[in-house]
Amino acid sequence: MNKYLLPICALAAGLTVVMGAMGAHALKSILLPAQLDNYETALRYQFFHLLAILLTALLQFHFQQISFRWVVRLFTAGILFFCGSIYLIIVFQHNQLVLPRGLFLLTPLGGFCLTAGWIVMARLLFKAMAQKVEN
Repeated sequence: MNKYLLPICALAAGLTVVMGAMGAHALKSILLPAQLDNYETALRYQFFHLLAILLTALLQFHFQQISFRWVVRLFTAGILFFCGSIYLIIVFQHNQLVLPRGLFLLTPLGGFCLTAGWIVMARLLFKAMAQKVEN
């Protein structure tokens, strides 16, 4: 696993806090209530899954014989596609721009990646626990 994953993830989580403050203060008067709700949903998923990536990196250190790389990749893709597409949709709607055709497809794809990340993590943890019991 990348040695920079933990500090990058921690910085990204800190940025998420800043984005949350920006949403609570600066964007509150700019965005429509539905857009603000969507923004907060994206932030919540982003923050929880950054914490999940941190947890995954720590699990990698604990269970060194099992690779959790795919979990991190799926969570990262999920954050980019799910949260990123929501942010982009808000920007396009706020600026009254025409949304690119495939933009709405990225949100469920991101949700699938997030869900798949949890499923892969569960599978790897079952495997790790089975190995631990054998030893």
